[in-house]
Amino acid sequence: MHHHDQSCMDPNTINAHVLISATGHDGPFGAFCVKRAESIGLLTKREAMRGLDMNKAEDAIVKSAREIIPGLVVGGMELAEVDGAKSEAKRS
Repeated sequence: MHHHDQSCMDPNTINAHVLISATGHDGPFGAFCVKRAESIGLLTKREAMRGLDMNKAEDAIVKSAREIIPGLVVGGMELAEVDGAKSEAKRS
């Protein structure tokens, strides 16, 4: 009844020197770290997920996992959110 004027939920926090995020497809938590980093101005360019050629992109996504901002390493669909699944052209 009081969700608009008080919170009964404790915040969840993560304290770490390095965070590795390789979340799955878009959804409640899909590519959350990349989207959040962009929304607060830590990531200035994001290509966004789109269709890809699995024969080319799957290996490229795995090989391209990297730190995109200090302390945040991304892979999987998080990386596809950054590179737009064009990793095969950038890192082959």
